[in-house]
Amino acid sequence: MRTADSNSGVCARIARRVEASVGARRFSMWFDRSARFDYFDHQRRLEVRVPNQFVADWIGRNFQKELLDALQTEVGGEADLTVQIDTGAFDAADPCATIAPS
Repeated sequence: MRTADSNSGVCARIARRVEASVGARRFSMWFDRSARFDYFDHQRRLEVRVPNQFVADWIGRNFQKELLDALQTEVGGEADLTVQIDTGAFDAADPCATIAPS
């Protein structure tokens, strides 16, 4: 999983919460290489960017509750979650944005 540098701390903590909730194996399978997290503080919104519609649908159906719970716990209240396709985010690796959830 990769996050934007400006909010990497929030995103890393959300990732750890999601990993604890869904298990390390499932987290690794669906988030490590298939998702990028960006948190927008002023909008109180977590954006989960994924490479294709299949991953977007799967994460939306199977992990929405866990993502929202982790997000709202981490930011202390109501916040929004979006899952969107962004193939460009997966074209080149950005080593500065890599976050290990555990």
